[in-house]
Amino acid sequence: MSGGDSTGFDEWTESTALLGQHRRISDPTAADATAALAYKSGYISQRLEVVLSQCQTDGEIDREMWDDFEIHRRSADTYMNQYLDCLQQVQEQRSGHVREIDDLDDGVPPTGKRAPDSSVVTRKEWRLKISRDALARDLLAMHETLEFLKMRTAPPPRKGALSISALTISAATLGCILWRNSHRKEAIGVLAADVAGVACYYSSEMWKWLRTRSIEHVQENVEALFRRLNRGEVDEQNRGLHGMSPWMVDQFRK
Repeated sequence: MSGGDSTGFDEWTESTALLGQHRRISDPTAADATAALAYKSGYISQRLEVVLSQCQTDGEIDREMWDDFEIHRRSADTYMNQYLDCLQQVQEQRSGHVREIDDLDDGVPPTGKRAPDSSVVTRKEWRLKISRDALARDLLAMHETLEFLKMRTAPPPRKGALSISALTISAATLGCILWRNSHRKEAIGVLAADVAGVACYYSSEMWKWLRTRSIEHVQENVEALFRRLNRGEVDEQNRGLHGMSPWMVDQFRK
């Protein structure tokens, strides 16, 4: 590879991908997007099992999973940039071939360059494929990790709500009884503790809801980008992975 090549691809990886390949690249992704994004209830991939095997507490699990998400997000951002750069190069290359053919039709003397066989995949096209496949793998890994985090965040709401409702009613009843029996200080203390407990519970539930909704929002963006990639519709507007900003990692890391 020449020193002026700015794509940053590993020589061995590129050579392996190029070896023995002589036909044009197929459509953007081999796997159907819907099937690839489908979540199987209770299923944990081998990749996530490896991460979980290194954790001993719930806090460690959350930290490792958010680290895993951030690693793949940064990798996806890198491959997105490479993909868009390679896509532009391939489009310019194909446009140049069309201009050469038009020049021949117009009677312009040939430049001495022979147009490559349309059945042969160029190095730039293979770089495009390598970037696209790596980007797809990172997006699927991000989606998988977010699904696991969402599953951990979602609490059994009805059971918790019934318990707190029962305690609230009991405390309120006790407070009223104490008030009627002239134990007003005790009644105020019981009611104040009841209000504080309810506020603490619902603030915790609100935080869990916000965390779950934020995960779902980013997951929807990942799904949308993966489907665009599958249809070959990724463009410059997708550079930077908008809607997948790292602030969420810092906010929800325990």
